[in-house]
Amino acid sequence: MNLGKKLVLATILAFSTIGAANASLVVLDTFDYDPVVDLEVNVANPSDTTIRYDVNSQLGDVQYSLAYVSGPGALDGSSVSFDLSGDGVLSYSNDDFMLSTLTMLYSAFNGTPTSSLDLTGAGAQDSFYFDVLSSDLGFNISVVVGSDSGANTSIYNQASSAVSSLTRELIAFSGFATLAGTGADFTSVDFVNIVLTTTQVGSDLTITEF
Repeated sequence: MNLGKKLVLATILAFSTIGAANASLVVLDTFDYDPVVDLEVNVANPSDTTIRYDVNSQLGDVQYSLAYVSGPGALDGSSVSFDLSGDGVLSYSNDDFMLSTLTMLYSAFNGTPTSSLDLTGAGAQDSFYFDVLSSDLGFNISVVVGSDSGANTSIYNQASSAVSSLTRELIAFSGFATLAGTGADFTSVDFVNIVLTTTQVGSDLTITEF
């Protein structure tokens, strides 16, 4: 990814071994959409969602859902924009008195891929990473990984920290806790569900890779 794309708030969902800059990546989403993804909610329009198909080399799909939590009527809203300036980006913004939740569910909604995904890259990968360009103090990040048609799931929760310049955060697969069954098999994943929830009104978040 070029520096320009990073600095224009690009978002890529990817996986890599910690510290292994040259390792091959399992990329779920480049956020380069035409037409662009543009969701907005407020008290009068409490939810907005879209599904995009075959968004990666594995032919996986994604559903983006933005949900209103609280805020004054007709005054404030929350919005998510991908692909601003044509650079494949995500910008999640809440007006002064708004709280909202953004969910990104990656799975096989149209029948592809036909088999589960090995997030470990045959043992070469052991973590998610995400690059944050800017963040208010006011987000919870939850990642749920599921296998065996959702019978076995694992979860990771983290509170955001204030970020004012490009910062890489890591989520090791070993840091996930069992949510259901025996926990997710990261070598045979059926879905990845990412939920970003505002905990303080007016919070804004910009991610450049995940």
